[in-house]
Amino acid sequence: MIKKLRSGKIKLPVFEYSWSNEIDKTEPNLNIIRNQINSFIFVIQNKEDFRIDDFRGEFKVFTKLIIRNGHLTKLEKEYQDKFLKITSFVEEIWDVS
Repeated sequence: MIKKLRSGKIKLPVFEYSWSNEIDKTEPNLNIIRNQINSFIFVIQNKEDFRIDDFRGEFKVFTKLIIRNGHLTKLEKEYQDKFLKITSFVEEIWDVS
């Protein structure tokens, strides 16, 4: 009798945040960026109410996309300051270099 072997590929899900496609554009919708910044600031201010490690990936992807695509310069000073609070929080909590 011939022994049958089973082989195949395991497909891992790729998580994509709802805002990532919009932010990963040359000319994004700045309202989406502002709303996301406000959402992250809310999470930071209420971090004891959230499982903050669940947001690690989302925080990291967001900060990288904003910096990589140069969107920070397109935002008003108020949102640039809020973004700075977000990056400081990420570095403080997860010790990202």
